[in-house]
Amino acid sequence: MRQPIQAMALAAVRALCDEIAGHAVSHTEYVFDPELVVRASTAAAPTGYTVPAPLPGSRHAARDGSARASAAQDGPARPGAGPIASQRV
Repeated sequence: MRQPIQAMALAAVRALCDEIAGHAVSHTEYVFDPELVVRASTAAAPTGYTVPAPLPGSRHAARDGSARASAAQDGPARPGAGPIASQRV
């Protein structure tokens, strides 16, 4: 997997600069799309191997991103924290 490091760094620096400048900063969960990199060392799955289904109710139950978005709306992750909004970057 290749992570979009430049986009992640840019989002972090912008949020930090906005907060330092005294602008209202929303507490957002940023979602970055990784890139699958198939390398020469990547082999095919063994014959007859199947990927197990995710457990019902897990964050990964829906592959279309809806589970992740709903998880962000479940409420505070810690006491005193407000809800977190997701932002796809």
